[in-house]
Amino acid sequence: MKSKESHQSIEIQMIDMFLGLVVYIIEQSYLDKSKKDIVKSELLYRFLNLEQNLQKFQRQITIYQWGGSDIIEQISLSDYLSAFMQFKAKYDIEQMQLIMKTRMQHPQITTKELRNVIGYSSNMLQQMLGYIRQLDNLDRNGPFPEIYAQIFNISQ
Repeated sequence: MKSKESHQSIEIQMIDMFLGLVVYIIEQSYLDKSKKDIVKSELLYRFLNLEQNLQKFQRQITIYQWGGSDIIEQISLSDYLSAFMQFKAKYDIEQMQLIMKTRMQHPQITTKELRNVIGYSSNMLQQMLGYIRQLDNLDRNGPFPEIYAQIFNISQ
């Protein structure tokens, strides 16, 4: 078997990406609340909520833990995913309440002004727009499913 460099193999890059997501969830890095982690958790949350990705993630990924002894035990990824999804749902509700309150106080506020008032960086613009779409009874993901389909070559 010939080894491959990760930059030469999309398969290795995909495995690396999914392992990174699993580690991110298990280590609960989303609790850091840095702007980088907020954006990363938003992207992961949107991905998991798309189609049946959450169920696929739980069904197709098995994690084992080695505690240094002779025993390797399987751990439940579902527990970690549940904690992440609960955290993110609570966070989203708080953010949408903040946006709704600000929009009610300033009905003519522009998107840029709203972003600045609520303290979102430019990297968080898509997240804010998703919240606005959801508050306006539209699909929160907007163009995300089409982009996802193009990346993974899936017919819609």
